[in-house]
Amino acid sequence: MPHLSREAKRLIIGAAPKDSIRLPCGILELYSSSVADDLLKAGLLNIVVREASGQIKSCEIKDFLNSAVRVEGQENLKTPNASCITSVWLDGGTVYAQHWEGFVSRFDAATMRFEGQKFTK
Repeated sequence: MPHLSREAKRLIIGAAPKDSIRLPCGILELYSSSVADDLLKAGLLNIVVREASGQIKSCEIKDFLNSAVRVEGQENLKTPNASCITSVWLDGGTVYAQHWEGFVSRFDAATMRFEGQKFTK
């Protein structure tokens, strides 16, 4: 996950996250409503990780879409679904992110490396 640009940081200043999860690499924050829309328009998923160092990272949609992962349940889909994330949860060493369009993405909790996606509807 790359560091947020100054412009992207402005999108979340003063905004309260919808949800947050403590991870080994920092605190994952999920943004909703207009903040989520602004992040998506800026080419970012609507989740950020605040590291203990103070750095803020997010997942760029272009990198997410270019990930070489198999989308379970939609094997003909050429790229993962990057729709708005509506909820996040931690199970063991995996972060799960439920997308608006019926997909669940998996990330490694220690590094937030994108591991895969499954269609759930």
